[in-house]
Amino acid sequence: MATIRIATIDDVQTISLIHALSWKEAYKNTFSQEFLSSIQNDRWVPFFTEHIQNQRFETALLFKDGKATACITYGKSRDESLEDFAEIISLYVLPEYWSQKQGYELMRFCMQRLKEQEFYQIYLWVLKENKRAIQFYKKVGFANDGATIEVAMDDQILTDIRYRMLL
Repeated sequence: MATIRIATIDDVQTISLIHALSWKEAYKNTFSQEFLSSIQNDRWVPFFTEHIQNQRFETALLFKDGKATACITYGKSRDESLEDFAEIISLYVLPEYWSQKQGYELMRFCMQRLKEQEFYQIYLWVLKENKRAIQFYKKVGFANDGATIEVAMDDQILTDIRYRMLL
């Protein structure tokens, strides 16, 4: 049985580990193996430490049989032109738990939390190459709004596509 709770500062290592392991699998056809191998398990600790301490964003962790297997980070939009929106910053599930509906469970939890905070619209950015994530977000109800940004990473210029939906 899965349980979900809001992360605390004690969870930042776990959150970072979920991100690192998920990146290495999800982006294996997008980034070089050298780049992915260079990702340390604690890469995201500073980001999550800062944002949990200052309560800028909320991160929720999903636990399956007592093990943290997935996480979602969300909060008020970072984009001033979308100031009334909420934003999903990240959603990652450990690869061995893919296709087990954990992303859906976290998304439902996130949307409920955002409704409680009186957000009615939500958006996220997803790499154009991340077809699996795009398919998931479309199933949840997100739609491409046509906005894109260029992202430089691993000596590449990649395109992020914005998806949004009403809550």
